[in-house]
Amino acid sequence: QGVYLSVYIVMGAPPAIQADMNTRLHVLNQPKLPLGDEQPEHLMLHLVKLKKWGQEIGSEVYITGPLPGAPDAAKQALGRRFVITSFESDGLRGLISSIGANDSGPAVCDWLRTNLLDGRDTQEVLRSLLTNLSLDINSTPLVTFLADFQVITEEIQPALPAREKCLTYAQKFPAETLSII
Repeated sequence: QGVYLSVYIVMGAPPAIQADMNTRLHVLNQPKLPLGDEQPEHLMLHLVKLKKWGQEIGSEVYITGPLPGAPDAAKQALGRRFVITSFESDGLRGLISSIGANDSGPAVCDWLRTNLLDGRDTQEVLRSLLTNLSLDINSTPLVTFLADFQVITEEIQPALPAREKCLTYAQKFPAETLSII
């Protein structure tokens, strides 16, 4: 497939084919919420990662929102599909698909925040994520830990002061890890 992709890009594929290829490329890096990980904290972290992925592919407004003033219906449908397919649970995908008002990615994300965070505010869940985040050097790569710390702290509002963010980061390392670093 990589050979054909290169040929199409160089030769200038028709717009419909190019759009389909771009969609397939984006989905390769799409964050997925594993089956059984539907707890509020994991769901919130997944939505944050989905937002970052939307920024990466230039489609955040159609995936997590907010939608532009005059949204494109096809892009809204694609954003919805991106959000729904980011869940490995057939049951959760089916539930989301059955809700009539979820006609766009942002609508699905809003519904998830409203209905699946156990009645908690998104900021409360983000702060809980940050509180419970810690580095286990034996099971979590440092870069994964750093990425999770960064995406969580970027979403907390009001933003953490730099000093507090730095202290919080340092506290997440076990003492034996700090002595190695």
